[in-house]
Amino acid sequence: NTDEGDKAVPLWESLYNAGVLDETKMAYTEFFLAREAQKKRDLKNAYTYAQSSLNRFAEIAERTPEQADSDKVTSLLGSLMDITESAGRLNEAQDYAKRYMEMLPENDPLRQSVLFRTSQIFKKQGNTLEWRKALTEISQKYPDTFYGRMATSELRGDGLSREAAQFSPIGQL
Repeated sequence: NTDEGDKAVPLWESLYNAGVLDETKMAYTEFFLAREAQKKRDLKNAYTYAQSSLNRFAEIAERTPEQADSDKVTSLLGSLMDITESAGRLNEAQDYAKRYMEMLPENDPLRQSVLFRTSQIFKKQGNTLEWRKALTEISQKYPDTFYGRMATSELRGDGLSREAAQFSPIGQL
């Protein structure tokens, strides 16, 4: 059904609106509606469905831990990070990134991509101190990975820009 969103969305919407689903089925329904809305760049509905789905999955996990779906929760956190960043709500995007990182084990390869994305949000916020700190962490912890090399490259470029700015008449490039 996720490969045929145009056909599935009306079904998901009718189930959602009918109000007959239990909490677990409603969480999954909202999850799929959020994904489809995000694909269509409908940020308002994507956010609303994703946030509600995340809350439901959290309640399910708290009530019956054996039914917890951590894959859906991390997916929703990633989506909410994307949605809020796209909407210019950068502080909120950072909050979702932090929650996402907290769910990932230390050795999970996704950590470096989430940390790199976090660094890019810091950059958008104009927080160069945290941006450099995140990039330095990536380049030191993951030096031989794609994200490690990207972080190292960005740090080098930043260093060159700062050095070159010394020779600019106004002190910046």
